[in-house]
Amino acid sequence: MAMTSTITDQASGPWTRTLEQWTRARYRDAPVPVRDTLPFAPREAPKPKAFQKIPVVMIVLTRRTRHLHAGVCQAVEIIRESTYGFRAVVFTDDAVSPAFGAVDWAIEHCLPEDALHRLQPGKNWLETASDHLEWAQREYGASLVLAPDDEESAVEAVHRLAVAFRAPAKIVDSACERARAGFTAAADVRHGLRGWWETLPVGRSDVVVEWSGTQISCVVHRSDTASPECVGAVIDATGREPSSGLAVAHASGWSTAHLIGSAGQSRAAVVRAAGEGLAGDGPVVECVTEPEALAGDWSGIDARLILEAGRGRLVTRVGAAVDFAAEQLREVLDALRAAHR
Repeated sequence: MAMTSTITDQASGPWTRTLEQWTRARYRDAPVPVRDTLPFAPREAPKPKAFQKIPVVMIVLTRRTRHLHAGVCQAVEIIRESTYGFRAVVFTDDAVSPAFGAVDWAIEHCLPEDALHRLQPGKNWLETASDHLEWAQREYGASLVLAPDDEESAVEAVHRLAVAFRAPAKIVDSACERARAGFTAAADVRHGLRGWWETLPVGRSDVVVEWSGTQISCVVHRSDTASPECVGAVIDATGREPSSGLAVAHASGWSTAHLIGSAGQSRAAVVRAAGEGLAGDGPVVECVTEPEALAGDWSGIDARLILEAGRGRLVTRVGAAVDFAAEQLREVLDALRAAHR
């Protein structure tokens, strides 16, 4: 079956990239030139003015890295109290983390991703959060911005900070040991849609995602997208029984994801993240159950598919439509993938 329509080029939005990844790419854990710093001091400082001119270090600790919070906070506080060389600011979407109550730091809170989507469905949280982080870095005058996202990078950040502020060797060792001792086991539940799709192995994975105050179960069949014959993703986020098209797509070398549970107004973000995380260089197909859903927002979607009563209809983002018998689905998907190249 020939599909003569072409899929329009679209920018690859970073819907699976984490704020930590963005921060390290932006600041590279290196000194940042600043003109001035915000005049603030720890709440319990006996002489606040003495603190108001010393350097500021900003540490990104988000909800998805809560298992690192206690270890990083305790370790950095050892360094801060032993050197009095810097003031600490934590940038977070998780201001209620218990670890922050144990240190006398400034907290810059950004809107969590699921909360943003309740206000602005389909908005890319990373754009909002990174803009906020850049503003905070300038406003506070942070000359070092660190963003650990696993135990190894957290210990490296602690060590880098201690060396940068010339902490004695014993303090460096003590801080790193305290960090390791303070880490807790990472939860089996994924917090949000970022930072984990690329870690899934080829084959089936069963993932539970905490999102928008609820848990979404996700059954993923990941194909080896290193092969051009196995790129593309078919996503079913209807919250119902899986579309029969998922099995056909998987047998044809497509990655598939079936999300069980309601994503509510955030469905577009869930589909976009799953598509970006699984499709490689191939097209993203969303399964829908209502004909009117075929004409929804096309951001991050190349085609939509509906199957009912032995018939199917596939509509592309450029308006081309193909009606076919259900047993022709594999041929239709193969044609779509070929048109996307």
